[in-house]
Amino acid sequence: MNDLFFKFIEKLGSIDNTLLFAVSIIPYAIFLFYLYKIKSVNIFVKTGFSLTVLFVFITILVSIFTLNYYDKTLVEVDFLHGFADLLQFCVF
Repeated sequence: MNDLFFKFIEKLGSIDNTLLFAVSIIPYAIFLFYLYKIKSVNIFVKTGFSLTVLFVFITILVSIFTLNYYDKTLVEVDFLHGFADLLQFCVF
């Protein structure tokens, strides 16, 4: 049982999930569209969910910058990774 589980996890780790993450913005945009149609939802809730998209967008831009300028991933550049985490803290 454990061997099967570990093989399954290894298989999942080998799959490129870039397309999945790119396409996942579509259901989230639909969610935001219908969230803003509901009048009884607090404006702070709507703003929080909208700022999540801003956080993701800025994190993607900073990641591209670190790959091009430092030739490293965002996780490897501490001050920019800290900036992204600070932005996440402010959004959530």
